[in-house]
Amino acid sequence: MPEDIQQIILEVAEEMIPCSFEIQEEINGGTLEKIKQESDINVITLTEEQRNTFEEKAVQAYNV
Repeated sequence: MPEDIQQIILEVAEEMIPCSFEIQEEINGGTLEKIKQESDINVITLTEEQRNTFEEKAVQAYNV
């Protein structure tokens, strides 16, 4: 593929990142609500402190 076309694709992909996060958040939010309402799955919401601890541990495990 020519370099100019590659560059255009990279630029468009970069521009789409915020939009793709918004779309994914909408999809996930709706799915989570459906799971809560229509199943017996217990959804646990972590506090900010718990999330930070989890993230730290996950990074450590990933870097092993």
